[in-house]
Amino acid sequence: MDLRSVTPFLCVISGVPGTGKSTIAETITVETNSALLNWDWLMSAVRVFPSVWDAASADWDTRRDLGYELMARMIESRFRLGQSSVADCVTRQSALDRWQKLAVRYDASVYVVECSLTDPAEHQRRISGRERNIPGWDELVWEDVLASRSKYVPLPEPKLTIDAADSVEHNLALARSYLGLKT
Repeated sequence: MDLRSVTPFLCVISGVPGTGKSTIAETITVETNSALLNWDWLMSAVRVFPSVWDAASADWDTRRDLGYELMARMIESRFRLGQSSVADCVTRQSALDRWQKLAVRYDASVYVVECSLTDPAEHQRRISGRERNIPGWDELVWEDVLASRSKYVPLPEPKLTIDAADSVEHNLALARSYLGLKT
């Protein structure tokens, strides 16, 4: 693929924790030579500064929106250079709306891939054995995931929905096809 002839894009990989978002996001990032923007990694940097973290954590909406805005700034900086990004996070509609406005401003495309895992026992198994090792960030436990699942609002169409109960290879093939990438 000649990346110089490709319109810049943002690929938003969303879904509750433990549904394969990062696996898909990391692979697509490498294959498209894009920037990977991961909410947890960005916020782990904020957590290094206790006074900033305390202010950001005064309420969950403020903390979540801070992370989304950090991602928006990185997305815009890439679009200004004619480059693409992959956003890996539990995405709310408000963030997607903000990022889509940036895409329009910079004549870029937006693709949404929503990850799920329809097998609850497998989902719990993956969470209990998972170690992401993000510096300064807590590992999730199953109760965290259940809380996230109860609050998660699916993003609207158009989007590609994948199920982590299927193989990674199958889901990557779906994502590549959706993005128009050559396999």
